[in-house]
Amino acid sequence: MKPIIFFAPCIPKGQPRVKACRRGAFTRVYTPGTADDFKGAVMAHGTMQIIGTKRPTCGDGPVRVDWECVFPRPKSHFTAKGQIKASAPKWHIQTPDRDNLDKAILDALTAIQMWHDDRQACSGMIGKRWAALGEASGVQITITAIAS
Repeated sequence: MKPIIFFAPCIPKGQPRVKACRRGAFTRVYTPGTADDFKGAVMAHGTMQIIGTKRPTCGDGPVRVDWECVFPRPKSHFTAKGQIKASAPKWHIQTPDRDNLDKAILDALTAIQMWHDDRQACSGMIGKRWAALGEASGVQITITAIAS
């Protein structure tokens, strides 16, 4: 099977931790929806890639998932002329953490049935960086079935 490759333009958000709140004698557990837009973009563009190329999903074997999140730069990274400052960093070392991004991406791909379960993702490269000048923010994803 050829790799499935797609870009989802969006602002990357990590999967939030489960929260709990108490109302009287009742405790409620919930997951905040802060990553819903990000996961929705991954699901929409992943689905278009599967349908557009009529490729089968990855089945139930091992899968390699490589992704790189590209974050929009803050205003402080630019000069008055709109160029990126020489001192501006390339790598994104703020939150969200890469493990929370990985969880959101794998959950989104599982939701569109790219595979049976995200535990099949057993290999892959992960990256977080700031966007280059004129580059769109989002996530580039490559999914490759691995021979057992």
